[in-house]
Amino acid sequence: MIDPHGSVLLLAFGHPRASANRRSSHAHILVAESALGYALPRRARIHHVNEQRDDNRPSNLVIGESAGSHKLLHHRLRALRAC
Repeated sequence: MIDPHGSVLLLAFGHPRASANRRSSHAHILVAESALGYALPRRARIHHVNEQRDDNRPSNLVIGESAGSHKLLHHRLRALRAC
């Protein structure tokens, strides 16, 4: 299933970050947690390196500590493209 922003949703019954119905969670969160071996903090945000929200390979994901760090990655990408 795809959410309105283009992110992939997977069934994850009872996951702490699951949707209000406690049934589905974003795939990139589940992939990152699986790669790390533990649950991400609530404030953590995940950046897709290639900006394709449906590409959830571990090598395409960067975990940031907050929304601010995620926003900084986007600012730096724009600056890099402008050069």
